[in-house]
This record gives sequence, structure tokens and C-alpha cells, in this order.
Amino acid sequence: MDILFADEPAGRLDHETAADIVAVFRRLARDEGTCVFTVTHSQQVAATAYEVLRLKRGNLSRQSRGAPAHGRGRCP
Repeated sequence: MDILFADEPAGRLDHETAADIVAVFRRLARDEGTCVFTVTHSQQVAATAYEVLRLKRGNLSRQSRGAPAHGRGRCP
């Protein structure tokens, strides 16, 4: 399994380009089985994730979203 780490991939992009980047991540997960980990402040990017971990004031919380993009189970 390939793993892609992306640190603020949409940080300085307009909404359309950010959506294009997210679409590439989703395609890699769905078609190639790539596990994509993203660090972001963007609600737009976070809203597309299967699972979200939030760090706020030193506290970590987990929020699951739904089925993985690639349909073959979760990332390790």
C-alpha cells in the first residue's frame, strides 16, 4: 500500500484548484488504494475525508465520516 502525506495541500490555493487537488487524492485512494494523510486548516478539504482527527487546545478528537474512498478498508 502506498501512503501519501500532504501538509496543507490547499493552503494558498483558490477553491477551484483546492477541489482539483482533493479530487486527485480521492482518485488515488479509490483507484490505486493509496492511503492519504492530510494536515489542513481548510474545512473544504477536511469535509472530504473519511476520518478526521482534530487538535484543539492540546486535545485530540476523532470524527469518522463514512466509507473509505477506495472501498477496500481503512488505512493502517
